[in-house]
Amino acid sequence: MILRMLSCILPLSLALLPLALGAQEKTANPSPAYKLTITQKYPDMGTYFAVARDQSLLFFIGNKAGDWDLIRVTDWDTPSPKKEKLRLNGPTHEEIESAFYRQSNFVLTNDGRFAITRVERAAPGMASSFRRNSQAVINVIDLQSYSVVSTLHTADQLLAGGFWRTFEEHSILAEYGASEKAASGNTFSRQSVAQLEVPSMHASIECNYLLHYGEMKQDGHGGWSRTTSNSDMSPGCAEMMDKTNASEPEGIQKFQPVSSAVRGLKFQPQEFSGSPAAWRGCSLVEESAEDKLALFDCGNSHQTWYDSVKMDSRAYFVVDVTTGAALLRVSVNPSKSAVGHLTTHEGKPWLALLADHIDLAFYPIQ
Repeated sequence: MILRMLSCILPLSLALLPLALGAQEKTANPSPAYKLTITQKYPDMGTYFAVARDQSLLFFIGNKAGDWDLIRVTDWDTPSPKKEKLRLNGPTHEEIESAFYRQSNFVLTNDGRFAITRVERAAPGMASSFRRNSQAVINVIDLQSYSVVSTLHTADQLLAGGFWRTFEEHSILAEYGASEKAASGNTFSRQSVAQLEVPSMHASIECNYLLHYGEMKQDGHGGWSRTTSNSDMSPGCAEMMDKTNASEPEGIQKFQPVSSAVRGLKFQPQEFSGSPAAWRGCSLVEESAEDKLALFDCGNSHQTWYDSVKMDSRAYFVVDVTTGAALLRVSVNPSKSAVGHLTTHEGKPWLALLADHIDLAFYPIQ
């Protein structure tokens, strides 16, 4: 079977290249059956990729200054694809020059209705003894009408610099921590976790508390660990803990809604397990809409002599939830970025993998 080529060349040099697809073996390095190459003016600013609930492809294209692009490609697996582009407000050239660019975020709500983009940069002043302030430009996009609902320029640390994960149907869990050193010499962190409602981006519940860190001790397995405790919890913490089934406030931001079958899945390939390392193992990326497949991101890394972590190997695995068997394994370059998502093509499951911000490849899941 030869997958069809798109009959048009997309702006921003998006080009789709079909490859011959035969009976593929479940090898460690399968060949992609479909490719999409992205070129842009500022590749170092990144390309952020997501698959919408209707299986359309969404690309958030980075820019040095001014507007950023959000491109949606629908009917990408047909001879007549449809491309739509939105220009999203971003930092000006002066803002980028005067404040160090940090990162960007691109998330979709679980109900598939909204996309939220964030371009974060450093702001004047310190949030704590160890962390600088952040400021950001946030855009909320209605994917049904494909229009910008709101644009927010904010220095609120929870919005501008917080760690985000989707929650419930159309909310975001935002978490922010700023560490301090007490007079006793012990370190503690002022933690905030909030449920942000989309599209308003207002907090419906907020939990604030102090997280105290004990001394670092060797755990007997070649690694280090330390105890933690919390205090000064605000009234909203109890409700947030109840919603996320957390026994302590630190567990709120670890919440990941998955089916019971996926929760009980213990996937640990031999090549990513064994002796302790700086980081060795697999993390769940997502599960398919039918709860039949799970996507895992696995890697091995080691501690360097200059106190950083270097990734040695990395691979994505698609796993059958019922049997626990790996149906597909794709190695990625450990020194470059990679983002994987499950999608469908002609009613069958596929893995879409964006590598190094520019190369999107599609792999059939046998």
